[in-house]
Amino acid sequence: MNNRAQKIINGIIAAPFLLLGAALVVALLYLVYCEVNKAYWDSKVREWCEKDGGVVVFEKVELTKNEFKNLGGNQYGQIPLSVEKLTKHDYPYYSEYKDILLHKGVPSVYRYESTVFRKSDRKPLGMMINYGRGGGDFPTGILHPSHFGCADLKTIRFDIEKQIFIAKGE
Repeated sequence: MNNRAQKIINGIIAAPFLLLGAALVVALLYLVYCEVNKAYWDSKVREWCEKDGGVVVFEKVELTKNEFKNLGGNQYGQIPLSVEKLTKHDYPYYSEYKDILLHKGVPSVYRYESTVFRKSDRKPLGMMINYGRGGGDFPTGILHPSHFGCADLKTIRFDIEKQIFIAKGE
């Protein structure tokens, strides 16, 4: 076999290994990109959570234990709240929810707002703000996308009902 034929055969044998090596380098670079991109958005979410995430109470509502119970209050200090159109006619409180897309694509980043209102005067009693990142992971095809949000920061409270509605006395 001549030298030229041997080079062609060696090239044919080496080509798949070179392609595999190139594919591994591309996959590794994409993995690094995914992790850096996720870390960037997680830091933005953390920054926003620390700035205004959690609950802001505009007005506390003191209820007797009987009123609290009649509103469906539970042992965790919560009363059930629905959106206005699903709230019973005589139920005095309702909530509104907004999901605001901050970053479309991979990953997706949202701001979630939940506001509690008194029905009689439509006055906001409190607001809960949460931020979250979903996805942005290296696609494996077998794992669920990861997520990160204000709830992952243990210093932020989200018990809006407990902070607004206070059951006192009898």
